[in-house]
Amino acid sequence: MFDEIYKIIIHHYPWIGLMIAIVVAVIIGTYKTTKLIFRFKKTEEDCKGVKTELTRIETSVEGVKESVNVMNSSLMNLIMYLKTKDKSLDTSLLFIIRSPIQLTEFGHHLLDDIGGKVAIDNNIEELLSKMETQDFKSGLDVQNYASLLIMTAFNNDEIFTSVKNYMFANPVYRYNDGEKILQCQLDMTTVNTVLGIYLRDKYFEKHPELNT
Repeated sequence: MFDEIYKIIIHHYPWIGLMIAIVVAVIIGTYKTTKLIFRFKKTEEDCKGVKTELTRIETSVEGVKESVNVMNSSLMNLIMYLKTKDKSLDTSLLFIIRSPIQLTEFGHHLLDDIGGKVAIDNNIEELLSKMETQDFKSGLDVQNYASLLIMTAFNNDEIFTSVKNYMFANPVYRYNDGEKILQCQLDMTTVNTVLGIYLRDKYFEKHPELNT
């Protein structure tokens, strides 16, 4: 019996070998395909988990953004209140009270001489991009936020270092208009207000619809 089986195998070994090879290949292919499908499913589940986490983070970021906006609004109100209480800020020299408030000739000279105009112009894209993140409803919002942004940059950035150096060396700013010498204190309130108005006007150039 075994002799007969052996003869059959010897006689048909190419086909038997091929069949065995096919069976082995099918088994290996099935195993790899199953493993690949499993990995695809796991990846899909992981992606769903990542998407859920990203949604959660996005929700958290929106909450933080809302809190920051509330804080900014409170800070802007505080800044404007302190400006009204600061007796060293001579508005008759620096500002023209119209709608909206404008810098006088003296205010423009101060802006130039302390280096404020150059500092803002050299960094205008960065400053305006920060302002573009806000949802301003009125020109007053722009004006208040511009002052807040200037104050933040004074404390955290290097773009106004030359202005601070000028303020340190010249606590009182003097300007000869041809008839008399005008002067005012160079404190943070004065400089912040002057630079804030200039930055506000640069933003109005891009968004004239808010300058009403």
